[in-house]
Order: sequence, then structure tokens, then C-alpha cells
Amino acid sequence: MQGSRSFLAHIFMVWVCSSSFLIANVRYERNLEEFGFSPTVESYRQKVSLDLKSPVSAISSAQDIPGPSLPPLENNYSNLVPPPTQPKSRRYFQPRADDKTPQSRQQFLEERSDRIRDYKRPPAFNPFLGTHKNIPEPVWGNTTYGLTGMHRTISAQILPKENYRFFSGVALVDYDRSFGSTVPVGKLTKYTIPVGVAGRISDDFEMALSGNIVNEKSSSFPLLNDFEKTDLEEIQMMSKFQFANNPAYSLKAAFGFGVSHALDKQVTRRGSDGSSYLGFISLSKEYERYTLHGQLGYSISSGTDPAGKRQSSSLVYNLGAEIASTSRTSFTVEMNGLDWSGYGNTVDITLGARYKLREEVNLEFFVPMNVMDARLPYEYDHYIHAGVNVRL
Repeated sequence: MQGSRSFLAHIFMVWVCSSSFLIANVRYERNLEEFGFSPTVESYRQKVSLDLKSPVSAISSAQDIPGPSLPPLENNYSNLVPPPTQPKSRRYFQPRADDKTPQSRQQFLEERSDRIRDYKRPPAFNPFLGTHKNIPEPVWGNTTYGLTGMHRTISAQILPKENYRFFSGVALVDYDRSFGSTVPVGKLTKYTIPVGVAGRISDDFEMALSGNIVNEKSSSFPLLNDFEKTDLEEIQMMSKFQFANNPAYSLKAAFGFGVSHALDKQVTRRGSDGSSYLGFISLSKEYERYTLHGQLGYSISSGTDPAGKRQSSSLVYNLGAEIASTSRTSFTVEMNGLDWSGYGNTVDITLGARYKLREEVNLEFFVPMNVMDARLPYEYDHYIHAGVNVRL
């Protein structure tokens, strides 16, 4: 009885050992397959293994060793791809049926304009607070110098790549001062129509060429005979180069240079009747819904002022904020300062607004208000500007 028990125990041990060996081999081969190798690699490894003391000559050449075989792809990872956003808030085209594909360039441009007209920038995500905000883009516009910015403040921002814009408008100015004294009677009005084009020439360089068509009219104004004249007052060419752009701090910096040349004498011209040269440096700090701009420049004149006095150099300084209210509307407020040598300092506060009528057309409206008067021969009482900006 005891011998039969020992015989059964011996058989049980042999069965356990053989099962463990088979399980180990299956598990080993399965591991090979999971890592992309063929299960026959193990047999070749045993032939060339020094531990098993097999001769190396068992493999005639390297071609006898099979290469790795990749396992079949069981998951296409489609769950990791984020779902597409709604077509109204996405800049790029959604998949569509073939019958809705534009058949001409005109249809393509019209459909693209309709799709991106209400496009908003992606929301700003704060990983710590987990908040989402829709951030509207500012509305592009040109300054009185032609370069992009606010009304008189040239910003450090550059137009988007391959972006050219035509700008025009009309400004109405009423003057109430004659040779430094306020005029209780009489009327001196001036209509100015700026016409120009600005564009981004390279990645960091922008240029603008513009001219001012002027209509001046005087009626019972002291020390002036009644007159009315319409002509091209001046032409100017301006440029700016963005030499710094720090996305981490949303800070941009640019410097620029321009020349303005008077074509005819104007009674109310702010500057000399010759050529004026302006050099400046600008800074722009961008936040979520508003942007701060600062500009400091120096103007050098080579002619005479309307009073016949030689016009000397002047300091130009501007500070402003541009607030994006909606995806189509932005408001601006700026302080415009001019330190006229020989006349003193004049400071204006300018309020304005810009509205995106279409993706290619922007409208603007500005009202400068004088808060500090210099001793200029002629200074305005009311100033209103309305303009349009069109992407070419």
C-alpha cells in the first residue's frame, strides 16, 4: 500500500513539472509575440547560445534568423482624437458632401467668408482654475500716419502675413483760435480725406503710403481773408519693424521711420510747409480682452509753419488702450501729446470705436478732445473722424 502511494506521488510530481514547463514555454512564447518577435526565435537562440554549448556554426548565415513580426493593430485609438467643433466656430472647413463643393473660385471665396465671418478665437484655458473664456480679436485699423494702430498711436503689432489694407475716411475740424487767441466769431473749417494703403512686406516689416486731400474754408475769421481751397495737402511714407516679440509675456516692440512732405501751403497745417521726418519706438502689451500701446517719437522739420516761423523739432508721445468688446467691436482710448518747440505742449484725449462690418471691411469713428492748449497759431475746437478699412 505504501509502495503504491509513493508511485502515485512520483507520477503527480512528474505531471506538475511537465505542466510547469509547458506553461513556462507558452508564457515565454506569448511574451515574444507581444513584443513583436516570432516564437521560433527561441529555438534559434538555443542553437547559438553558449550556455547550452551549441556550436555557432548551427546557423549558416544571418538570413536564417527571422525578423520581428509586429502584432496586428487591435485599437485605432479613435477615442483619443477630440471631436470636431461646430462649423460656426471653426475656421477650417468641415467635411461635406461632393455636391456642395464650390465649383468656382468665386463660390469658394463666398463660402469661406460665410464660414469664418462669425469665427471666434479658441477659448483661453486656465489649467488651475479650469475656466473657459471667449476672447474676441481686436479690429485692425490705421493711424493718421497710415501704419496700424489706433487713431494717432502707432502700435508695435504687425498686420497678418500677406495682408494689405486700403484705408480712407473723412475728418471735420472747426478752429476757434487765431494766432494764439480764441475767436468768438467767424468760422474756419477743414475737411480732410486720407487715402492710403498699408501692408506687411515681410515677417516683421510693415509699410504705408498715404496722402491727405484737404478742403479749407474761412468765413469772417480774424486776420484771414475769406477763402476756400481744395488740394492735396501732403503725402507721407511710413514704415515700422517689429524687433521683439515675446509670446510668454505677450509683449511686442517695434521701431519705425517715416517722411511727410507738404505739397502746398495750408493755413491750418500742424507742422511745417516743407518735409518732416519722424522716428519712433512703440511697445504693445496684450491681455485677454485689451491691449496697451505706447509710442515715443521725435519729429524733425525742415520748413516753416503757417505763421512764417521756422518750424523746429517736436516730441511725440502717445499712450492708449484698445478694448475688444465683442468679436466685431473694439473701443479705444488714447492720450496724444505733442511738445512743440517754441509753442509749448498740447495734449488730446481721443475716444474711438471700430466695428467689423465684414471679414474684409472695418469701420472706425474717433473724437479727439483737447485738454491742454499750446500757443499754436490755429487750434481746433471740434474734431470728428470717420473712416473705413478694407482688406485687399
